[in-house]
Amino acid sequence: MKNHIPVLVVGKLSWKSIGIFNPNAFPSELRSTAMNCGDQLALIENSLSNTTTLIEKQKVEFLKILQKDPSFKGFTPNPHKPAIAFYHNLAFLTHFISFFVYFKAFLDQYARFVSRLIDSRSSIFGFNKQNIDGHKISGGRLINWLRNSAPSDCANCSKLAEIFIRHVIEWINETIQLRDSLVHSPYFLAEYSISIPLNSSTSMLSSDNLSPPKIPGTNVEILIYMEQALKSLYTLVYDTLPLLPNVDFSLLPMLEDS
Repeated sequence: MKNHIPVLVVGKLSWKSIGIFNPNAFPSELRSTAMNCGDQLALIENSLSNTTTLIEKQKVEFLKILQKDPSFKGFTPNPHKPAIAFYHNLAFLTHFISFFVYFKAFLDQYARFVSRLIDSRSSIFGFNKQNIDGHKISGGRLINWLRNSAPSDCANCSKLAEIFIRHVIEWINETIQLRDSLVHSPYFLAEYSISIPLNSSTSMLSSDNLSPPKIPGTNVEILIYMEQALKSLYTLVYDTLPLLPNVDFSLLPMLEDS
């Protein structure tokens, strides 16, 4: 097997992400990191797809329980004591949480990738926090490195630093905070539920009455939040990757179409 020629056939899930991080476009020592970046993006996409599918499935399950379960037979709403039913089902949360775990994993890989394209000796290992202009922010270590420690001949390092700062302030900090709450404070999971006001007989309820799970403390549906986070993540890549050195852009036509 030592003399075999490897042939990589990429599944449909990875077509877009590997098109952006085609390993052949990068130095040989960074091809595995490029592949990892593409794979993490694909896993984020897959987590969103699975979350969407399972939420729709659980809406159907929830209505069926309310309409058919003997426990709700004869239920009469009391206008003086309004009730709301919540469906506590963890199935979609597995993929919802995975979305944010893979999101942070991608940022860690991408920080390493960016710095080593600029300087192969870089010691940046992740999207770690550090003080920037008096504030501790995600990605601060990479940003400080771009500003102060990158090679002097790096033509775009200042611009890259400003782009990362803008993305971190506008959305990345908040998304990582949500990731941390999901991973480190799991007692909040019960707040991610499909709900429905019980203001009529349960036999009269329909899918139009259902409220999808939302980000706690907001009125933002989790699927909309995830879709926007993924869109913003691609924008970060499209904003920064074309500014990096040591890349064969002729092998990355996806960037031209972005």
